[in-house]
Amino acid sequence: MILAVDHDKHSLETHRANFPGLAVDADLSDTAAIHQVSGLLEGLDVDVLAGGPPCQPFSLAGQPKLRSLVEQGVRPDEDERRDLWAAMLEIAERIQPKAVLMENVPGMALGDESEIVRTMAARLEDVGYFVDYKIVNASDYGVPQKRQRLIFVALRHGNGFVWPAASASQVTVNDAIGDLPSLGTALGERCQAYGGSESDFQREARVGLGADDSGKVWDHITRPVRDDDREAFGLMTSDTDYGALPERLRRYRSDIFCDKYKKLDSGGLSRTITAHLAKDGYWYIHPTENRTLSVREAARIQTFPDRFRFEGTRSHAFRQIGNAAPPALMEAVGKALVAALEGRDEALLPKSHRTLQVRRQLHRRLLEWQERRSGPWSQQGEPWAVLVSILCGRQGSRDDLAATALMQWPGPEAIDGTSRRTLAHSLGNNSRAREIARRIKDAARAVQLHDWSVADVARAAEIGATEADWLAAVGLQERNLVPTTGALRVADRLLGAESRTRSESRLNLAKVVTSAAEPLAVSVALAVLARTVCRPRSPKCGDCPVNDLCEASETNVSLIQPRVAA
Repeated sequence: MILAVDHDKHSLETHRANFPGLAVDADLSDTAAIHQVSGLLEGLDVDVLAGGPPCQPFSLAGQPKLRSLVEQGVRPDEDERRDLWAAMLEIAERIQPKAVLMENVPGMALGDESEIVRTMAARLEDVGYFVDYKIVNASDYGVPQKRQRLIFVALRHGNGFVWPAASASQVTVNDAIGDLPSLGTALGERCQAYGGSESDFQREARVGLGADDSGKVWDHITRPVRDDDREAFGLMTSDTDYGALPERLRRYRSDIFCDKYKKLDSGGLSRTITAHLAKDGYWYIHPTENRTLSVREAARIQTFPDRFRFEGTRSHAFRQIGNAAPPALMEAVGKALVAALEGRDEALLPKSHRTLQVRRQLHRRLLEWQERRSGPWSQQGEPWAVLVSILCGRQGSRDDLAATALMQWPGPEAIDGTSRRTLAHSLGNNSRAREIARRIKDAARAVQLHDWSVADVARAAEIGATEADWLAAVGLQERNLVPTTGALRVADRLLGAESRTRSESRLNLAKVVTSAAEPLAVSVALAVLARTVCRPRSPKCGDCPVNDLCEASETNVSLIQPRVAA
């Protein structure tokens, strides 16, 4: 390692104590700092640029707290940490390392935030990198906790990347910390004697200790526990909710803080270790002792080796541990990265080489195909047409009926003075037409009263969350991506991926639309393709405009057939 950058005093001191190389204090939200760091690296043949921009702004768990702090005036509305990924990207573009590696929370690539990873991928692809990213479970790589992370990889000159295989078995909390000395009611000491090691994890954790530290464990220190908390901890198991404790032992409202206390399961995985551990340890109660975790136990669960020391106070150490990427996870990814750089991944799948040129061809064909089939449901920037189409048929299935309605009432104001009976008569004058007429009438009134407030219009028109999202994204163009179930299905098939979760499918959709000049138009085309051609059962592959670019087209039956529950 030749250079490390942080803007936290204690993190820098920890790095200097454990690693070689220069450690620079720089605030990368400042343009001058970006130039400073880039200047230190320009002209060098850098193998890997790795980083983990602060994840709290993207964390689903942390967003309610951040919003609360903004409302209280404690934190500014604009969080400059959100843009530190851009600083890392700018440095990568300037120094052109052989590989770029970034770690963050899944929230950075899901929902509206997928624009960030798509932007990173597009810009790096433009300068010759092969890019891939994935949400991984840290527990699959020897980390004894429930922790999902986004891993973003870019390799120069179009090298492919093979994701590391998961471990054969998971490591439990007891595997990780069962050998550390019992503290009882004590707080522990800076240095203590080890007990015997019982698991492979424990033996591996002790590797690399110097001769002077042999048989010693450092930083096995916890925080004080109140007597009432200690009593509460003693009544708990790993399945106990905070509200199940006797009322006299509850210091917080159980309706709001239903998981305020969490005892870890000795034979299972820990909950995600976060920087909040620096504030209190209630989420991390020791599985067999009536206390919260020690610094060394938290480090073990994050897979730091025992030779790794943390500078600063106990709280500083907890914050550094919670902010870190688990070393075991990053070691697995790092080895796969080295294998790719050295050309040892000879069995790369063809889909790993999906090039920018191929994707642009896919975008062009989809847009040309969609242009010839545009209906009211998919008319971007035409909220009334989209809304009427939704009301006439689920997911725009009756665009013909919507077209009839729109010919007579092209806008909400055109319905003023029109009776519900007249409106229903024009749509067929049956019970279904009368219901549609009522909802269109109510929707028109809501539009005029609330000026296209999606929540108000959706409530008046009695449409669900999925339809409201479509109205906002397509009709009002409030987003540049719309992850309908159909669009996700098509994205999975195009990439030949059998996604286990919706989050994985959302990442695949982001990959498909990356570098699209009109990402919303492409995702709309995917949704229409899903409705008309790439159906859940018996897809019409022969009618698909991108059939030859699809990894699952008729050649991979398992990805095309619907899943059957066991």
